[in-house]
Amino acid sequence: MHALSLAKQSRFCVPEPIGIWAEGGVLWTPEVLGETVRSSIKARCPPQPEHLLNGLSQLWSSIDSSKAVEGRPLDLLGGYQMSRDLLEHVVQNDDGRRQLESITDALGPFAKAWRPSYLAHNDFHDDQLIFTPEGELALIDFEEIGPGDPLIDVGTILAHLHWMAHFSATPEAFKAYREQIRSIALSSFGWNPEDLDTREAYALFRLSSGPTRQLKGKWAEQVDAVLAIDCQLLGKA
Repeated sequence: MHALSLAKQSRFCVPEPIGIWAEGGVLWTPEVLGETVRSSIKARCPPQPEHLLNGLSQLWSSIDSSKAVEGRPLDLLGGYQMSRDLLEHVVQNDDGRRQLESITDALGPFAKAWRPSYLAHNDFHDDQLIFTPEGELALIDFEEIGPGDPLIDVGTILAHLHWMAHFSATPEAFKAYREQIRSIALSSFGWNPEDLDTREAYALFRLSSGPTRQLKGKWAEQVDAVLAIDCQLLGKA
């Protein structure tokens, strides 16, 4: 419920709960009509990227770094270590291990030094939003909102779009949308491109461990492909 109250400080529509089971940590919300932003990208009719960034920027500006102490902080170091430990066990080929070593050399110090700076979503991507028939964006997943990092919010959606651009049936649509969001974010917020690339690389690193949890199809090739993208983002290719 606290995360819900924080979500309402964004410019997104946030559905009011219709039930809560506090002991089980479950909150029910009504159905939101529309399609996910991911589906709208596939259909080549997504919302304007500015719409997403405006909703996020309102959340970031609601509490500054000196007050962003309520809620559960993003455990960036723990997330990094969990993915690193898993990948160290499953990546066996020489190229993959060299890529993994290059990535951890860059992301390890970043993860250890990182500290939350502002209120943030902390798990923001294109499958967390519903694009309604009225043209509104409804935030349907908000439980991770707490002290975090605006660049990681944008880096996370860039990472998901990068993944879809590599593995989906409509790669060009996701590639174009990612490039739009990245360009607008850098120009609007005045961020250092390398700082954003590092955070996208972190988010992709977290995503790269996903195929190992199911071990279906060409999971090893998927892991290798994402590690190669990470190396490019970090200038380690």
